[in-house]
Amino acid sequence: RMRVLFAIDSSEHAKRALTWFAKLYANRLSPGDTALLFLFVAEPPSFGPSLSTPELYAGAINDAVAEGRSLAVEIKTTCARLGLASLANRLEFLERLGHGAGPSIVQVAHEEAVELIVMGSRGSGLLRRTFLGSVSDYVLHHSHVPVIVVPPPAVQH
Repeated sequence: RMRVLFAIDSSEHAKRALTWFAKLYANRLSPGDTALLFLFVAEPPSFGPSLSTPELYAGAINDAVAEGRSLAVEIKTTCARLGLASLANRLEFLERLGHGAGPSIVQVAHEEAVELIVMGSRGSGLLRRTFLGSVSDYVLHHSHVPVIVVPPPAVQH
């Protein structure tokens, strides 16, 4: 039984990675032999003037949870359209609240005993990655399972 973890958010990069996986693996997977896990990591909001009361902070947390649930509905629809829903014995949606998506992805991959992590890349340049860090770069260097990073399409000059 294969367990695959997808790092998802509302970006086109995450959708591109799922589409790439479906095109490559949909015809190679045995029905019911694969679990697809989708992880949405939300950054906890920072206290400040706009979130100065517990009620406002709780509202920001609820917004993040609602975004994750909305994304789960969208991913289920996409999986059905791509032919993955009928192949997987399980589509599971996980939400984590944490500082830094990279460490959360690596931790969940370990906790859920996945065999593969699939994620999209924004295609940030080396300079940006050096100073700001990169989720995919973090996962590549800290994961103990194979990681597939699907790059953005090449820019035509």
